[in-house]
Amino acid sequence: MEISEIGQWNLEIHNRYNPYDGIFERGDGQFLSFKDDPRLPMIIEPIAGIDGHPRSFACMNPSECNTDIGSSRFFSLVALANAPDGSVFVGDSNLIRRITPDGQIYTVYKLRTNTNRQNFEYHIAFNSIDQYLYISDPERFQIIRVPIQEKYESNQEITMPEAEIVIGTGEQCFPHDRSSCDDGKTGVEVQLIYPKDLAFANDGSLFFSDGNVIRILDTAGYVRRVVGQFTKRQWKPISCQSSHSSDHIKLKWPTSLAIHPLDGSLFFVDNHVLFKLNQNMQVSILSGYSSFCLEDSDTHKMPKNNEIDCDSPLLNAQTMSLCGDEFLFGSIAFAPDGILYVADISRRNENRIFAYM
Repeated sequence: MEISEIGQWNLEIHNRYNPYDGIFERGDGQFLSFKDDPRLPMIIEPIAGIDGHPRSFACMNPSECNTDIGSSRFFSLVALANAPDGSVFVGDSNLIRRITPDGQIYTVYKLRTNTNRQNFEYHIAFNSIDQYLYISDPERFQIIRVPIQEKYESNQEITMPEAEIVIGTGEQCFPHDRSSCDDGKTGVEVQLIYPKDLAFANDGSLFFSDGNVIRILDTAGYVRRVVGQFTKRQWKPISCQSSHSSDHIKLKWPTSLAIHPLDGSLFFVDNHVLFKLNQNMQVSILSGYSSFCLEDSDTHKMPKNNEIDCDSPLLNAQTMSLCGDEFLFGSIAFAPDGILYVADISRRNENRIFAYM
């Protein structure tokens, strides 16, 4: 039977979908399998918190917070992190919970609360070398870590581990501190401005954004600044066509960090602009620079904004930058093959994720 079912002739533009086998039958006789074709986009579906009801804040009932993923409930989602075994750590307000590969979810740590703490805003990252989960807590002005129970049985009692302070005395430092927030000392001796995102290098070094600078906890246990300045020097735009020494750049408020899995370079977002720090400690702007870039000879050689289709799905990093505030870069993350995924949080009606190949 012809697809169009209209007699002795057929329409090539008439198609039919077989939902049982996931096969798209085209009018020209070709077939397209939605199950097997890797070029097709993945389907996003909810896996946890399906009923839409929140959990209780205290979550004292073990059956409510330590259960299977289909019955799970959340209070307020804050952060996500993954582990090499396929586990996903979920920052859920005052609790940090782990979703195991076999579909179980349980609490691994409970953040301390007090009467003055209403909101929970923190970042988490898992270190596959020491098997600890690291938590950047700006309200404590510290970065802590907790051990992760390697295996959990459904009938096993879960005990909350004691958190170990990794970075920060607990006292806040300010961006123009004369002592540079004790930079160069061990992790527990330095002061933090406002710790935010975390990213682990291949050797276990920990990069973290702290106020208006990016710092690193090296493998010897010392903290030092890698990008930005503590001084009062006024912020000014930089050339966007060349690289700059990391200690000559003054940042505004760096947020999301990501380490390239192949070459180990650090990518970060500051003021919705995407930067790269290479192994030679040189910083270059990859995208998003049109709003504050210095006018130089190289800039004039590039296409103008009105010559670019900013709605095209095939924009590259350079042409995307010329669209101005059409794009605002938010969170970033790398895939194992080195593809960088960037969330566009611009004030448009569209919310998109771009992949940098």
